Amino acid sequence: MIAKSKSGSKLSNELIKQEHFLHLTIRVPEKVTKSDLKGNEIYYNQSCIDFTGVSKNKLVSDGWNMRVHPEDLEETEMAWSDGIKTGNKFEMELRLLDNKEEYNWYMSRTRPIQDLDGKTIQWIAITTEIQDQKQQKEKLEQIVKNRTKTLKKTFKEINVINLELVNTKEKLGSGYARIELEKGSVFSFNRKFPKTDLTVPKEEDLPEIDFGTKKIRVLVAEDVILNQLLIKTLLEGFGFDWEIAGNGKIAIEKLQSQEFDIVLMDLQMPVMDGYEATKHIRTVINSNIPIIALTADITTMDRGKCSVLGMDDYIAKPFDEKDLLNKIRKLIDPNPKKTHLTGKKTPILISDEKNERLINLGYLDRITSSDQEVMREVIATYLDETPKYLNAIILSLKNKDWKGIYHAVHKIIPSFSIVGVGPEYAAVALDIQSFSNIESKRHRIPQLVHELEDIIQRVLAELTRSISTATIDINEK
Repeated sequence: MIAKSKSGSKLSNELIKQEHFLHLTIRVPEKVTKSDLKGNEIYYNQSCIDFTGVSKNKLVSDGWNMRVHPEDLEETEMAWSDGIKTGNKFEMELRLLDNKEEYNWYMSRTRPIQDLDGKTIQWIAITTEIQDQKQQKEKLEQIVKNRTKTLKKTFKEINVINLELVNTKEKLGSGYARIELEKGSVFSFNRKFPKTDLTVPKEEDLPEIDFGTKKIRVLVAEDVILNQLLIKTLLEGFGFDWEIAGNGKIAIEKLQSQEFDIVLMDLQMPVMDGYEATKHIRTVINSNIPIIALTADITTMDRGKCSVLGMDDYIAKPFDEKDLLNKIRKLIDPNPKKTHLTGKKTPILISDEKNERLINLGYLDRITSSDQEVMREVIATYLDETPKYLNAIILSLKNKDWKGIYHAVHKIIPSFSIVGVGPEYAAVALDIQSFSNIESKRHRIPQLVHELEDIIQRVLAELTRSISTATIDINEK
């Protein structure tokens, strides 16, 4: 606002404008105040008088700051002081006391009034109630907080996946297999099995272990970002402290410089894998710290090798929350009952049925409680990460880098179950992973990679289509 201080008609016109302005401020619901150059209030409109319940003279005498909440007073005075020094406009949120002796939130916007030469001669402040906006903001913040909590829960529940369905590999005899994710699995077949002398140990209920005031510290050796996020979320939920190491070499360095209670060791990592890192920990550092092996595929894991190197247990990715906590508790219990790895691999089964549709978002819909935003976030992460691994497989095949193929496929396999890709399609990836270690079967890999590429492209297309609509249709084909 410009208050012209020249003589003559310009001054007369300005006075008319000032009169008009004052007339308008009387009628507006906002609190309007004018201050002199030093910030002393010299005018209050009728809304200010109604708001405070005191006379205009009393307001001018006491000042507006008498109505400011004590916790906001220092910030208010600093804002005024800076504004007077710089001559700049400013605004701030503060709480003011009304005639009912209640504090509510307001937005105060203060602007300088200048003469024709650009010199500040007065200040005007317009104060608007924002109590409803504040309450709405708090509600939105609570919604965001709840959504964040839901997202963490989502990542936890994604870990609870039936590994038998993912790791299906060996052909059934005569019969069939029907897979329904939300209802379980039905297998019917005829086959002869040899007798075995092996006995299955009875699973014991894990008693609650009191760690007292001790804060459990876990070293996680894992190179895949999504898996790191999942593990961190689980460990925080357990109340444990954690450190992430992107490969075995970093894990060893952290173990030598910090104190930890247990190590979660991924078997397939760049620079130094879990096998080599464990061997170094046991034979060079001579540490007896409990180590749990992490693997994306227990069917191809060399359990005997893990046991010989000194690993105490293993767990398959994606993780079951209770299973992980139980294994950690058993190993850091002062009087543990340790069971040794058997070195025997679990048989793999495969479904003979072919589903027309590659993805099934029913599982994702269920574990997110139909939260569309969380579902979109999970799907978007899959769409972003999976093509990177597919490109790595294709490039490794071109360079005949069999180890590179193995590691890239290793990262894809667990993600299939997250978006409901059936085990018969996951079996293609399992074949590629297996054949990459068998020279006599590597000639089959190019065709399998072509099949895998087709599967993934179809999955990506279906997922992209599913999030392109206003509401994700989990039954869309």
